[in-house]
Amino acid sequence: EPSPQPAHGWRAIAMLLPLLPEIVDFLKAIQTRHGVEFVYLLHHDFERPVTKFLRRQGIRMRVVDSEPTELLKAYDHVDIVICQMLHACIFAANAEVPFLNIAYDQKNIAFCNLLEIADSCIPYTRAKSAALQQKFEDLLRNRASLVKTISERKASLRQEYARFLQQVAAAAPSE
Repeated sequence: EPSPQPAHGWRAIAMLLPLLPEIVDFLKAIQTRHGVEFVYLLHHDFERPVTKFLRRQGIRMRVVDSEPTELLKAYDHVDIVICQMLHACIFAANAEVPFLNIAYDQKNIAFCNLLEIADSCIPYTRAKSAALQQKFEDLLRNRASLVKTISERKASLRQEYARFLQQVAAAAPSE
């Protein structure tokens, strides 16, 4: 199976387009099974057509389109984030919210591995509705454990970062 390749901007969108029918089927299944309210956290104007498309497909959702600080706060009020972009994974992890990432790039997989939550990621080449539904159900069932793991890894990484800064400061020439 090919590894996700680097993709940014229009390439990421181009990779998303063929997946949309599978993603729509997945979202409809989750919405039917769990009666969820989807919340689309709009990060960029490029995403507006995606929200319109999803609504035309019958996906019921509330769109959060606000200033960056308010958008970040919105992550605190969701149970699970379903995303493609790495920054959405980072924002979710910062809020200690589990996420299901459709990895379009190796960096997404590396981020999940760094947090020790590799099951939170699925390569875009395997992003079929049934696989997405299974991943989602697994994440939902293990949500409390994922929150704990994310929280513990954040704390551990903060400590590593502090040690690194101390090493840099110690190595810097004194004036």
